[in-house]
Amino acid sequence: MATNPAAAQATQDHRRRQGSLAGLVIKDVLSVWETLDPLRLDATARTWTARVADQIARHRATSQRLSAQYYQRFRGLEIGRDGWSLPRLTDSPAWRAALLVSLLVTGPVRIKRLTGRGMDPRQAADHAAPAVAAATVRQARAAGRAAMLAYLRSDPRALGYMRVTDGDPCAFCAMLASRGAVYLTKSSALTDKGNPEDGYHDGCGCEAEPVYTTTPALPEASRRFAQLYKKHAEGLPAKQARNAFRRAYEADRRAAT
Repeated sequence: MATNPAAAQATQDHRRRQGSLAGLVIKDVLSVWETLDPLRLDATARTWTARVADQIARHRATSQRLSAQYYQRFRGLEIGRDGWSLPRLTDSPAWRAALLVSLLVTGPVRIKRLTGRGMDPRQAADHAAPAVAAATVRQARAAGRAAMLAYLRSDPRALGYMRVTDGDPCAFCAMLASRGAVYLTKSSALTDKGNPEDGYHDGCGCEAEPVYTTTPALPEASRRFAQLYKKHAEGLPAKQARNAFRRAYEADRRAAT
């Protein structure tokens, strides 16, 4: 967690702004949902995916800009100004291919699978819409998350990052957050190891917070997750540990309601 209360607030502000962006993405994607005709999927899928991609391109630019603003603000609050500046970034065109796969799998492929089981095509489309929305949000926010990775790798003062969850993370995200700081090394900075873009799934509300100290404190929620992990999963083989933590986490959430 940030050592400066104002920096900690900046992290929460950033997470909320990226969350608000997610709401705009969903609104825009659903506004063109009718472009995909469940009775003419093959004939309408290309136009639909193109319109969605144009929307996501705009939202990716916003997500990247929000990350740049946050990183600069957070860094200044944590360690002050030292002359370092954010690197200029360009969004890789590879995201369009990834988006196309996500759209086809969550949209037409899912609709065809449901209709093949006897569901009315329009009802099948209604069932597919939430998954499409979640996939497009992930693709939009991926630009901001990739920007965070680029800034972390470029920043000579950054030691790593810490995963910060939203108010209701899944067990997987809670377990990752319980681990605290993930430190970058010269080798990890050139590979996908320590990549804060990894592990984000459809519907994920997590963000990465830069770490500038070797002894960072965990946010309150992450401390609870760490306690759960230590009590129920520590020392177990990886798969067993994940399952044990998930059971403990879900039981803890049920007890809190």
